[in-house]
Amino acid sequence: MLKSLLKKIIPERGIWFLAESLESFKFFINRIIKSNTFFVAISLSFNKNYIREHKAFLEGAFIYENSRKKNSLNIHFLRRNVHRIEKGMIMRPRRSEFAVRFIYQTVVAFKVLVENNKNDFLRSEFDWSFQVLDQYFKIVSSQNVNYIKANEIFKSLSEHFNVDKATVKLPFPNSNAISKVTFDDFLDLNISRKSVRWFSKKTVPSELINKALNVALQSPSSCNRLPYRYFISNTDLKLTNEIANVSPGTIGWSENIPAIAVLVGQQRAFSNVANRHSIYVDSCLSVMPFVLALESLGLRTCLINWADIPENEDKMKGLLGLGEDEKVIVSIAIGYPEHEGYVAYSQRKYINEISQFI
Repeated sequence: MLKSLLKKIIPERGIWFLAESLESFKFFINRIIKSNTFFVAISLSFNKNYIREHKAFLEGAFIYENSRKKNSLNIHFLRRNVHRIEKGMIMRPRRSEFAVRFIYQTVVAFKVLVENNKNDFLRSEFDWSFQVLDQYFKIVSSQNVNYIKANEIFKSLSEHFNVDKATVKLPFPNSNAISKVTFDDFLDLNISRKSVRWFSKKTVPSELINKALNVALQSPSSCNRLPYRYFISNTDLKLTNEIANVSPGTIGWSENIPAIAVLVGQQRAFSNVANRHSIYVDSCLSVMPFVLALESLGLRTCLINWADIPENEDKMKGLLGLGEDEKVIVSIAIGYPEHEGYVAYSQRKYINEISQFI
């Protein structure tokens, strides 16, 4: 509204002058602020974006620690510790005694999982956690009080439920994980992937999106926490359009998007402030496998940059029903390409421009 009004009452050259003046002023302010730690602290305290991001971390840290304090379900804590035990199992040489410092808390967290494991809701954690813990107590023996208490609880639990042992979910030799995909095929897939903004009206099947999500789940994640969720809209075009319109990056083509995925990070997976960026790293690690999988299934995508604008954050939270600790990472437009549409060439940098052997 204000921009339109200014354009009407101020000549075009005047608009350019104001824009250049504003940029110069911003540069001057940044130059002053960065020069002194005190000024940096002051700027942080007045910047709404930084405050909101830190508040999201604090909300997540509270959820994480509160669940542990009350012995309620904390999947992220359990996943982290089970993965730590896995890493202890594959150490060379493997210690005769390891993980005793946190084994009791881990088994207690597993007990809570067992008590909440209704209708196979958490089957992925259930079978994996059981097999790793069962193997741990077979290979480790200790007189540590935490170990003894943990072992007793685990034995009492394992007598009262059945675990699917058809698939072994324990550490295995490197040789079993060798890929059969050729480099040339993988390179071709990456080169052929382009950001598409013009899609056909064809509906995007949920089955194909689920296939791609299964690939995304194979991406690495810090201590196997997987601190993210994908929100998919592919059947309600009105909702898809509403979601697409929240980001300014879709101006001019948002109504052409038949399906959209919104990737959201969960700060509740962490309580240490040093890990506050992990939701962005882990979430983004899953994006390209997801996108490339869609590409291999005949679907095209466009990753929509998410600018951290408070009003847009609030709109997206309302549309998706997000928690206070959840942060939008990126949106992904998905669809079948309109063959008459064009894609940008997007020249990439050369290898020596982005790398340095040291």
